[in-house]
Amino acid sequence: MVLLTYNKNSKGEKQMKKLTALVLSFGMLFSMAACSGSKVNDDALDKLEASVKKFSEVKSANYSADMDMTVDKENAKIKLYGDFITETKKPLQLSMTLDMEASGQKVDKYMQLHVKDDTMYMNMMDMMKQKTSLKDAMGTASIPNMNFDADTFKMNKEDMKKYLKEASVKGNDLKLSFDVEKINEEAKKQTEKNNVTDANVEFKKLDMDVTLNNDFMEKAVITLEMTNTKGETKQELNGTVSLTIKDINKVSNIDFPNFKDYTEGSIQ
Repeated sequence: MVLLTYNKNSKGEKQMKKLTALVLSFGMLFSMAACSGSKVNDDALDKLEASVKKFSEVKSANYSADMDMTVDKENAKIKLYGDFITETKKPLQLSMTLDMEASGQKVDKYMQLHVKDDTMYMNMMDMMKQKTSLKDAMGTASIPNMNFDADTFKMNKEDMKKYLKEASVKGNDLKLSFDVEKINEEAKKQTEKNNVTDANVEFKKLDMDVTLNNDFMEKAVITLEMTNTKGETKQELNGTVSLTIKDINKVSNIDFPNFKDYTEGSIQ
């Protein structure tokens, strides 16, 4: 796990921290369970289910993740992009660059992270360049591959219907609109189950648009409006989070930088 600690008292950095809880909440959307709605098109869910399974066939790709959020009327943007190659019996190759913008300040290449030959390299704004073995950074000597079988990526469409208000398909474009009342009910149950007494997330809007390419999920865009209440503090959040995956199984080489000026250090 990499902790970004540079200038952590800046206004922009504080704004980034406000988004953390939001990012962590998205995993819940893909693990929920089951009932139908009159505006839910089964063909749309069939295509979505098939595209999720296709992830098991991805061995290399170019990726980009973008977050454009307004938190308490202040805008913050994060862009994460790069390439990866995962081949059977060969170490993982990964490049990742993080750009960020908050409070009117934009920093390109705020962080660059690379994985090559079982070594992790991190560059913070060209001010700090460190390298460490994967064993020290992640507790594993090697990441030989990221190959998953079909069971790794499962999405039962019947398990998703309970939380959908609408689902439609037009060609390769899927549109999903979630029932925020049911999402909020489930979030409340999970909060109580985990004994979280000082936080309350409430969605006002939650939609997802998916674009397919040869049955692969090429792009997914989540649009949301929500409030996050912690104790007496209430935050208004709205914006979009998108993931784009291109050049699937076509990336054969990653253009890594020269690592000669990276020094041994601890990346945690």
